[in-house]
Amino acid sequence: MRGSEMLSLVERAEIFATKTHSGQLRKDGITPYIEHPRAVVRLLMEAGVNNDDILASAWLHDVIEDCDVIIDEIKQEFNNEVARVVAALTRDCSREEYSERIRKADLAVQLVKIADMVHNCQSIIKEIPPETIKRKIYDCKKLYFELSKKVSPYLYKKLEEATGPWMK
Repeated sequence: MRGSEMLSLVERAEIFATKTHSGQLRKDGITPYIEHPRAVVRLLMEAGVNNDDILASAWLHDVIEDCDVIIDEIKQEFNNEVARVVAALTRDCSREEYSERIRKADLAVQLVKIADMVHNCQSIIKEIPPETIKRKIYDCKKLYFELSKKVSPYLYKKLEEATGPWMK
């Protein structure tokens, strides 16, 4: 058995995400981008998620948008379910259409997206531009609070904590 075949799906996703996001930084210009998917995976695990397809998808949720990766590569390297979730999480349409897609999505997609939003809101202070903060808070009020209440009480609590300073 080759070394890569001995690695779990989640470990392979972490390695793939680390390679594809190599050299990228978060909007603060300091934090390596890989810290974002790492935080999303951590939040999901803290929320009790232990499904390998969901955790692998969390590692990979931004690779289509932010890296030179196509969905067929995700299918080939991982599996159809991971590719399906990553594709659903890829913003390839208007904000309104994307919100509607997430609203109608299944639990796997919604869990990753809510954890993604929680971490984005937790790190928003580093992003600074007021329009970014306003847009994230608007999205939370319009969609993510409602979804997270249904999907995960833990993530709902984390989203409340992360947005608290901006909800006034």
